[in-house]
Amino acid sequence: MLQHAGLPKKLWAEVFGTATYLRNKTMTRVLDGLTPAPCAVAEPSAKLKQLDDRARFCVFVGYKYGDGGYRV
Repeated sequence: MLQHAGLPKKLWAEVFGTATYLRNKTMTRVLDGLTPAPCAVAEPSAKLKQLDDRARFCVFVGYKYGDGGYRV
């Protein structure tokens, strides 16, 4: 991607993040049209009531820049 776009090598981290994002958003034939990274996110117990779901199902799209964590 760097060579094709004519970008300097110092931007490799940005290109890698973009490539990972695109790969996770691309549907695959093997998964019957689904994205390759389903995940579950646990809800903080302080916000939950007795019969609430403890997790939400999401799609992993990448890593959060800066403080760490995930983007779903």
